[in-house]
Amino acid sequence: MARPETEHAPLPLACTPRTTPASGVPVLARSKAQELAQAALLASTLVNIERYNNGERGGVENELRRAVPVLVKLGLFCLFTPDEWATGANPGRQLVGLAAKIYLGSERDGGGPAR
Repeated sequence: MARPETEHAPLPLACTPRTTPASGVPVLARSKAQELAQAALLASTLVNIERYNNGERGGVENELRRAVPVLVKLGLFCLFTPDEWATGANPGRQLVGLAAKIYLGSERDGGGPAR
């Protein structure tokens, strides 16, 4: 499935759908356990953003940063780009957006995730 060209910045590498050779249908094979784990990660990320917005620091920041590689694989930043996450008045979203920009930038440079 070809990605339509737009005037926007190119999608992160994780947003390019993998397709089966014969059908061109995106590959989304996941087990129930994977689906539950992914849903739990998304839910915990939202809770941690709220905790961060309420003034918690330290561990919650680390949890949000550690979630970014999986959120990238899940395609969260295909829905809203890291720049969209990083703008606005929500400090938790800003943290996740900036962490995603760092992660995706280091991934493109071939250095792996930034630590």
